[in-house]
Amino acid sequence: DFIARFAIEHVRISPDSNRVAWVDEGRLVVAPSHNPDLSAVLTPEDETIDTFCWVGRDEIVYSSLRVDEQPELADVNYKAIYRQTIDLGQARSENPPPIERRELYRAMTADDTEPFEVHLAPDKRAAILMGNLSVVLLEFDPAKAKTPIRIPRRSGKARGVCWAPNSEQVFLAFGWEDVAEGPDGAILLQRQSGKVTDFTDYFLEIFGTNPFRCNEWTVDGKFIIAMDLRMLRVYLLQLDPWVVYRFE
Repeated sequence: DFIARFAIEHVRISPDSNRVAWVDEGRLVVAPSHNPDLSAVLTPEDETIDTFCWVGRDEIVYSSLRVDEQPELADVNYKAIYRQTIDLGQARSENPPPIERRELYRAMTADDTEPFEVHLAPDKRAAILMGNLSVVLLEFDPAKAKTPIRIPRRSGKARGVCWAPNSEQVFLAFGWEDVAEGPDGAILLQRQSGKVTDFTDYFLEIFGTNPFRCNEWTVDGKFIIAMDLRMLRVYLLQLDPWVVYRFE
């Protein structure tokens, strides 16, 4: 019955399987796994929750979007990443205490677009925040979150954020809708060191001016799966050493 009430892609089970979380009308809700009717809403009404994940048996990290309440800033969108400890007993009490949470990151935009997109690492301990002007590697550990790794946003729209299965590196691809606007590009980011390796020249040799998409890393961590969207060709890309396998 529970699964019938909520879309499966919006449900997250805690690591110990004792709690379940989901988003209902933009707000984060948590309940005991054995009885979803004993639920509690954990976020304010003026926020819209997007991506979220469990980082412990009683802790959740989530992204929250809201519009500034001041009339002169009505067109300003804020998006933040929070880490929050779950106490269902307090949350369901008659006089629940104020929401307590740690803000790990915040960004804003003055147009109708979101400040960044969240791409979770497989280990759910970090994320790539793909922003309008920059890319941020954010660790969910509060101590590490104080010094996120920032790299300049490459030209064009995102054409793939591919985390390695071990969560130690992430491959980022970029491209323009029109080749006249600028070149495509691709980089490899090392999670621990922040080292960036540029693969733009390699991608230009393969795709030229054709639109492309990097889909994901293979489960063995050896290849990145990419596709030429114009020629409908699939590629397996080995990064070190650089080897390309093409399928038509």
